[in-house]
Amino acid sequence: MSRRDSDANHETPTKGPRMNARQTTAKHAETMAALLTRMQAAASTIPHQERINWGHAEQMHDALKYAVYAAFAMGVVNEDEARDLGFPV
Repeated sequence: MSRRDSDANHETPTKGPRMNARQTTAKHAETMAALLTRMQAAASTIPHQERINWGHAEQMHDALKYAVYAAFAMGVVNEDEARDLGFPV
């Protein structure tokens, strides 16, 4: 069993004496949920902006890559789905 699996199954401190793996994961999930709401709103408006350049396109590609990696880490997509989206994990 890897250290990562071990931390997920036990209440071992990972962020100082007060934070364990469960608390740290919950905090990250809460932050991600808040960001995803804002990202969803932006994703709906960005394609309709009057001016979009290649810099925007590259930044969106990078954002999508990390979103797919996050989805994989959370078990939302599997390896095949990530690969189909263009970002093998």
